[in-house]
Amino acid sequence: MAEHDTTPNLAQKLGLAPASLAALIRLGDTFYDQGALGDARTVFEALVLFNPKLVYPQAKLGAICQHEQKQAEAMDWYGQALALNPKNPYLLVNRGETRLNLGQLEEAAADFQAAIAEDAAALNPAVNRARLLAAITREALALAKEQGVEAFLAAKKRLDDQLQP
Repeated sequence: MAEHDTTPNLAQKLGLAPASLAALIRLGDTFYDQGALGDARTVFEALVLFNPKLVYPQAKLGAICQHEQKQAEAMDWYGQALALNPKNPYLLVNRGETRLNLGQLEEAAADFQAAIAEDAAALNPAVNRARLLAAITREALALAKEQGVEAFLAAKKRLDDQLQP
């Protein structure tokens, strides 16, 4: 039988009820939705301090970092969240997208495939996005093998520029 860590987290030490943590999550989500990423980051970082086993705040911190173009930091947050919930398809897709942004094509493809494996019925919208990204990544890998990673990154930049409003 696996041992359970009975050490109280900071939220428990401070007497924060789960409802209080849920209210903070809603506050962080509101900031995020309004584009106040700095405020959202503050809330979600506090939540991680209060309880480092909460996956959601770590996932949101990864998303914030992606929006801020801080891909390496996003990878750290997604890695921590996936350590707690390794089969979460949303986390796998988001980490795959981050890896794609970093030019880590094979690793991105592996994340997309792992997410796809978690949604055989093709019902999860994030995983359906991963199916598309997996196909694009396979093409990118072929381009990278043929012409080098720099060719792929240049093509991606052109596509990103075209998609900008």
